[in-house]
Amino acid sequence: MSLANTQDQSMSNSTGTREALQQMMGMVEALRETYTLETEAIKRMDARLFMSLQDQKNEQAYAYKRAFISLSGKKDELKNLEPSLKQQLNKMHAEFSELSRANLKAMDRMQRSLERLKKTIHKAARDASQSGRAISYTDTGALPSNSTLNLSIGLNEQV
Repeated sequence: MSLANTQDQSMSNSTGTREALQQMMGMVEALRETYTLETEAIKRMDARLFMSLQDQKNEQAYAYKRAFISLSGKKDELKNLEPSLKQQLNKMHAEFSELSRANLKAMDRMQRSLERLKKTIHKAARDASQSGRAISYTDTGALPSNSTLNLSIGLNEQV
């Protein structure tokens, strides 16, 4: 292979790598926006918005992972990128890392809140059961035979 062909191929690889990197940076930006929306949904306790973002977030994260794996095979070309693009990538990485940490903290708070709610509901159910106000079933699924248990069954018919 001649020197000119080697330089042309190197330039082509560099251009392809730069474009792939810029495409990946676009993916990071889209994922960042989704994380921001998700974090806001958690803070506002908007379960509907939070759930609606999950498929989108998973798709974006998977696309980012594929792009990252693809770029990791081009280490030599990445070393030769222009400094401004490297700086932009480092800045984006730092911002995304900070946002990811904030998102994880919000999700952790949500998880702890849900755990406290679950414990409160379980405690209320146990307390109600122990006070005799609740109806519990036997191991066979039948109502216990208790003369003090009032049971009312009604039939509602419409013609």
